[in-house]
Amino acid sequence: MLLNVIWLVQINIYLLHSKMDFPVYRKYTNNQSYFIITSENSWIELKKVGSKYLKFEFIANQFPEKLFIKDLLDLIEGVESSSQTEIDLL
Repeated sequence: MLLNVIWLVQINIYLLHSKMDFPVYRKYTNNQSYFIITSENSWIELKKVGSKYLKFEFIANQFPEKLFIKDLLDLIEGVESSSQTEIDLL
């Protein structure tokens, strides 16, 4: 039963965002992390540490990582839209 639910969620994630144009820009509302979602399976995080931003690149291989991308795309609480211009100014 659990495997069926996971499988259905994976299909729904794909169907909901398969027609989305990438990259998509998001940020946390506290402006401590910015995200460039480059595809349904990858993203770049720019994380503020002190006065600088560190860049991390991720590929979503595991289900929790794919759910993280879905949460960013769905603008869950604490996440808001950003733009390339805003990220270029960092």
